[in-house]
Amino acid sequence: EGAAQGDDELDLGGGKTKKIRPGDIVGAICEIEGVCGDDIGVIQVQDHQSYVDILHGKGLQVLHALRQKTIKGKKLKVERAKE
Repeated sequence: EGAAQGDDELDLGGGKTKKIRPGDIVGAICEIEGVCGDDIGVIQVQDHQSYVDILHGKGLQVLHALRQKTIKGKKLKVERAKE
């Protein structure tokens, strides 16, 4: 278990090597209709990927929206993180 109901962790296929910072991820997610900063949980930026917790059951909405967007001008592969 661990994660509360309705929380989703997304795996973004880009990190420090692509110059991605937590603020870039927050900025992209906050542009999504109906999603705000309060819906974003912990963000971990690693070398080659980043993980972001999406709260309040908005994970799938954010997942689909991020697949249409770019972060730092780069199209990232976005998936649900493996448990």
